[in-house]
Amino acid sequence: MRRVRFIHALKSAGTPLIAKFAVFAGLLALAGFFVSFPHVVKNMPSFFEMEQFFRFVLVAFLNTKMAIQAITLGTLILLLLMMRDVVNVFRGTLAWKTV
Repeated sequence: MRRVRFIHALKSAGTPLIAKFAVFAGLLALAGFFVSFPHVVKNMPSFFEMEQFFRFVLVAFLNTKMAIQAITLGTLILLLLMMRDVVNVFRGTLAWKTV
């Protein structure tokens, strides 16, 4: 029965989630066309140096072209929406167990 509920949960959120993932992948590919990710990672300070890391991210974001900023914001918004969908799917799956 658990498998049936899991499959139902995947089918209920599959189409919107897959569409969002496709747009997310497209935006990442588009950003990869304009931005050299290996160079960004090479110039980035360590993640554990939080102040320098966030300053780097902020300065890098503010000093890019408007198109890259829009792509970055769109990617972040889609990532948040996809995370919300995944949480809602698993919340619904967990709620079915108590019924």
